[in-house]
Amino acid sequence: YLLGSNTVLFDDGPDGRPRGMRVAQGDGDTIQYVFVSPTIWSPTQEELRAFEGRYRSDEVGVAYTARVVDGRLVLELRAAMRRELAPVYSEAFTAPGLGTVWFTRDQSGKVTALHFGAARVWDIVFTRQP
Repeated sequence: YLLGSNTVLFDDGPDGRPRGMRVAQGDGDTIQYVFVSPTIWSPTQEELRAFEGRYRSDEVGVAYTARVVDGRLVLELRAAMRRELAPVYSEAFTAPGLGTVWFTRDQSGKVTALHFGAARVWDIVFTRQP
């Protein structure tokens, strides 16, 4: 399919269900999207609390604090700069001005990092601080 100057290719699995899509852009870049879930994730308060903590990226010299406020997970750079995270799929959120935010865990299940991805920036890692 053509979308403006971009070519969109849909990838189906052997059962015919969508697995993802690729967008070949006019500038030569290709962006790949992976199908995750047909429904939006609705985390419990307990699930949200697992993400609370301070996360730092030496690459960009910034630290965020994740905390649950009024039943929602928020990221704070400082008190006056707060972004509410909206759940999208398991352990992933969107946030105005930040793009997609997702978390990763170690083998024991402990949340160890926060990741950002938006537009041409993908996977800036913020390590959870002790």
